[in-house]
Amino acid sequence: MKLAVVSNLSSDFSVVILISMLTIGPLWEELYFRELLIGRLSNYIPKWVCLLVSLILFTIIHLNYPLFALFSGIIYTLTYFYTKSLGVTIITHVLWNAYIVLEGIW
Repeated sequence: MKLAVVSNLSSDFSVVILISMLTIGPLWEELYFRELLIGRLSNYIPKWVCLLVSLILFTIIHLNYPLFALFSGIIYTLTYFYTKSLGVTIITHVLWNAYIVLEGIW
């Protein structure tokens, strides 16, 4: 599996990463960064502060590609704001991660 070679990991561990990138990662990240930090916290502090904090923290946990993380965080946040649906945002995140994984395999 090319993902294992690129990441210098065993193929067994790569499967765990793959499953995490397509399930746990997007679900946890969207629940935390969009639903909690923006959706819930905006009841107590201004939305722009919530947005800024969410984007900064999202970028920090993706420090190996910060500009891309910032850009994708903005896309996910706009998706969340305009659709008012965490489900749509999670699906968007899963699809993007799937694209990244497939691009890395082929």
